[in-house]
Amino acid sequence: MGCVPVVQSWTDFRVLALPAVVAVVLVGTYVLFKTNDRMFRTGAVIGAIAFVPSSNLLITVGFTVAERVLYLPSVGMCIIMARLFELAQRRIKNAEKIFVAVLIVAITMSYQRSEEWRTDLDLYASGLRVCTQNAKVHYNLGKVLSRIGDVNAAEHNYWNAIRLNPNYEHAMNNLANILEAKGRSEEAEVLLRKALRSRPMFAVAWMNLGITLMNQGRHEEALKSFHRSIQLRPSSADCLFNLGNLYQKMKRPNDALEAWKNATV
Repeated sequence: MGCVPVVQSWTDFRVLALPAVVAVVLVGTYVLFKTNDRMFRTGAVIGAIAFVPSSNLLITVGFTVAERVLYLPSVGMCIIMARLFELAQRRIKNAEKIFVAVLIVAITMSYQRSEEWRTDLDLYASGLRVCTQNAKVHYNLGKVLSRIGDVNAAEHNYWNAIRLNPNYEHAMNNLANILEAKGRSEEAEVLLRKALRSRPMFAVAWMNLGITLMNQGRHEEALKSFHRSIQLRPSSADCLFNLGNLYQKMKRPNDALEAWKNATV
């Protein structure tokens, strides 16, 4: 995902992470079965079973699924922590004060994180500080910046997204729209054709390619692009509207009127 650099060498100390995790799991399992504490077992079982879907051990899942499923393992962790606190009260002096201190730290961290969720811009900007090499974060930030009118910053982030993921068709499509609006039709065309090579069934990119070609005066090529887009998405009012504009430029008023009528259906 670009948040954590890939381990590429045996000299990378992070290769020790896997055996360390395996060791912790084995020791934890041994201790779990040695103890007769029902709450520990319940918490561990709930946490382990709930974690499996997002662990990538059975199937590979994206972070969108993983981040939602990961709420469930925390239930098991809460049970374990509650039991640990109960035991600490019996064996550690001032356990309540320690618990309150930990709770205050957790609340403070939660509050700080919630501040980053106030707006889309704050959220994606905070994500970029953590995941500087994540193409999707750059893409999402580009969308937000474009929506609020900061097209230069949006263009910068779209270019970064494409640099990190050269086949990112949505980033190429959105960047092409910005370039087209700036009058850089040739550059927009290059990006759109690349996006379509990556995803030939991308109806919106076909429509935008048609707009770019139309603005360059290449009407016959634009017509083919619009027809391809409508073939993939027949009910697209936007594409039918642009097709009508093209027919008008081609001095075909009846076809233009028909396209515009279809756009309103």
